[in-house]
Amino acid sequence: MVCSVVLAVAVLALNAAAERVDGTSLALAAVSVVVVVLSLLPLTPRGTLRLARRLPSDIALRALGFAAFGGAEIYLPRLLTEREGLSPS
Repeated sequence: MVCSVVLAVAVLALNAAAERVDGTSLALAAVSVVVVVLSLLPLTPRGTLRLARRLPSDIALRALGFAAFGGAEIYLPRLLTEREGLSPS
């Protein structure tokens, strides 16, 4: 439970650091990435980051698939609206 809360706070801090680019936000982003990795380790099965056989590799591949889908669903429309001036629909 504690790792989940720490992970959520670190992701929020990483998101806040992405809003502006200066020395403080880069330091906050670096610390947030370290905290995300360290708090994610107890929440996943042993061997997930090194793609061990069976369940750990299934979980890692599912996370990568979700990241690719989320990136396409969120950032592609944003890119097209900001750069090309298209409507979100």
